[in-house]
Amino acid sequence: MPGQRTLYHGNRTAAARFPAIGTSAKSTKVYARLVEDVAPPGGDVLETLKEVCASWISDSISNYNSDFFCQPRDYIRECYREGKVL
Repeated sequence: MPGQRTLYHGNRTAAARFPAIGTSAKSTKVYARLVEDVAPPGGDVLETLKEVCASWISDSISNYNSDFFCQPRDYIRECYREGKVL
């Protein structure tokens, strides 16, 4: 099924519908850093990953016609928290 992704986290597996995200090493690192930055302390990383991938920011990170995914880590985090590109 298009958009279906299986996520593995420890001993847990979850299948969820996500928008297709870029597969380049650079965008993968952007997603990983963003999840790390916005996950609550002791929170569920898998749930945070699902929220980030299903949010508006996924389109911005995956748009290789812009330089958004090349922006500094703290800028991307603040955009995510504000719900818009600043």
